[in-house]
Amino acid sequence: MSLSGLWKWAGTSPLDVPEQQGGTARGKSHTASTAATSAEGGTGREPSKGRGELDPYQRPTPDTEKATTEPVTGTDESFDEKTSERDAEKSTETTDHYVNADGSTTVRHYPGRTNFRAGTAPGSRSTRRSPRPRTADWSRPPTP
Repeated sequence: MSLSGLWKWAGTSPLDVPEQQGGTARGKSHTASTAATSAEGGTGREPSKGRGELDPYQRPTPDTEKATTEPVTGTDESFDEKTSERDAEKSTETTDHYVNADGSTTVRHYPGRTNFRAGTAPGSRSTRRSPRPRTADWSRPPTP
């Protein structure tokens, strides 16, 4: 910036701001009749559909049948250790599934691992290090 530009900048007053044009309402009416206002929606027209405007979104509602459940067949006495059979396919590491004599099922839940594949329980022979590789057949016990 040149010295003359700096002098010009320093010489301007901070009160030198643009002036807003003003006016008065002298000679104009200071009241409005109810007919001149649209508070009751008396003027204007119904909104129409704009060019390219889509219909309001309507969420699809699928036709569904009323959901029903079968009546409960089992009771508190349904499980009997002598007659209930364990379903190994549905059982997991922490659950046992049983099919009861009356057709109902019982599921027993355990806080930790209780079901192991044959020979994989902690401390079993096959979990200790072996000089020979393991076989893929889990149903056969390891041979000495």
